Amino acid sequence: MTTESVNPKSVGTPAGNGLTPTMMLKRKPIAEQYAAAIEALYAA
Repeated sequence: MTTESVNPKSVGTPAGNGLTPTMMLKRKPIAEQYAAAIEALYAA
């Protein structure tokens, strides 16, 4: 797994799906978006 797999810059903007207006992470959308990468972390 590379460091680019879950890139904080790819989470988006507050207008997108991954951040709140106060720039805090939304857990559920991020978990859904990166489900395969998260599974790969625990499978190794």
